[in-house]
Amino acid sequence: MIKQVFQNKTHKLLVQYKDEYIPITLENIIYIQSNNKASSIYLENGQVIQSDKPLHYIEKQLKEYPNFQKNHKSYIINIDKVISYKTDRNSVLFLSEINNKKVEIPSSSRYSKKIKNYLDVPTLKNIFPYNRIEKILKHERIKTYDKDLRFFSKEELFKEFGAYSSDNIIKPVYIKNIVWQLYNWIKQGKTHPIEGNIRTIWYSHIKPLFSRLKVLKSGDDNILNSVLVELTYKYNIFKYADLGLADQNKHNWKIGDKNPHIIVFAEKAGHLNSLEKINEQSGISFIALGGQPSHLTTEYFTTALFEKLASSTFIDFKTGVDLYENPTYYLYSIVDWDPAGYFIKQTFIRQLKAKGLENIKTVDLITPESFKPEELDFIKYKLKITGNEISKNKNWIKNTGGVKGESYGIEADALPRFELRKLFFEKAAEHFKEVTSSALAMISDKKILRKLKKLNLISDETDVQYV
Repeated sequence: MIKQVFQNKTHKLLVQYKDEYIPITLENIIYIQSNNKASSIYLENGQVIQSDKPLHYIEKQLKEYPNFQKNHKSYIINIDKVISYKTDRNSVLFLSEINNKKVEIPSSSRYSKKIKNYLDVPTLKNIFPYNRIEKILKHERIKTYDKDLRFFSKEELFKEFGAYSSDNIIKPVYIKNIVWQLYNWIKQGKTHPIEGNIRTIWYSHIKPLFSRLKVLKSGDDNILNSVLVELTYKYNIFKYADLGLADQNKHNWKIGDKNPHIIVFAEKAGHLNSLEKINEQSGISFIALGGQPSHLTTEYFTTALFEKLASSTFIDFKTGVDLYENPTYYLYSIVDWDPAGYFIKQTFIRQLKAKGLENIKTVDLITPESFKPEELDFIKYKLKITGNEISKNKNWIKNTGGVKGESYGIEADALPRFELRKLFFEKAAEHFKEVTSSALAMISDKKILRKLKKLNLISDETDVQYV
């Protein structure tokens, strides 16, 4: 009955051919081939869909889906559809099936690194035959169960998820299986998406069972968080959105309407008001992390970012090239100048890269150079030098220079908000697609203004009134 009422959203590729837009289910695609400035999309049933768009355009559309990899300058392949691999003289071939007939798809060693990383194998010769998902599931002791795991008897639970050397249930293994079952049942239409947060899964699917078995302990809910990070981030076998999990931090981020490729992120939610003002002035993207970056929020943020870029263009006035075909993301950080802030920044960058942002250039707005000497002497503070903090501090100073080579830190709040916004515009404006008048009013440096005119971002007749 549920399946008749509810159908889970299927991931589709929207293909343009002449005046027609054709939605194609991603699971049905075997490979995509370049056809001069157009593309041909080969489906599992033997159908071939033509697209007016070039291969690199479709590659950008599929950036969120790591199973679609460019394996040759003229091909994108759905790796999950590969059945084997072979070499033929100097060439490399992937074997797949279309309409129950084997097809050979050329590949180039130039693109093999990403494919090997996705498959988690040292050499492509190991994939005969290969199923990445099955390998992960077997390694993590995840199975497909027809019966609802919540209603397993105690005997069934200990048989399936018990430790070999004791009478205890292995909690991470059970939670991985309950999450996997939930994901598949939502996908198949057997149950509805969560429409809540991560704790909703904890309360509805896990805590009652642990309580019934009398194994519930404080901190067990953190296991669920770790499992979700592992399955969505480490293995990337599904997304938080596939479970219908809501982003509780959605009010802390926004994708820019004019310069979405420019991203300002702050460690603390206290900077949200300034981020919103910068967005209003220039149409950039922003996100306030509120401490440690959330994998779930980063997923929703990057998904919205890719959707915006896919519907936008950024034409280089010199070359005529659309820079959004292979965008460079300019990341401006507002984090404490100390080891903890550095760790938060690096963690967020790793999450962005894992979600498909490849070309990232980072600029720190909070640095010793952002302050006058007398200001720096007043605001700097001595870092902790006890326990393992000593080695952390040394590594941080090695990577950043610390404060004049010494073990001091700077709070991000030390820079007044107006000065922070002014600093951002002076550092970032040259990378804008569009410089608004309100953004221009924040720039007083004549060298920067001359550079913006050379870049054709402002006209020679522009009357600059610095605020």
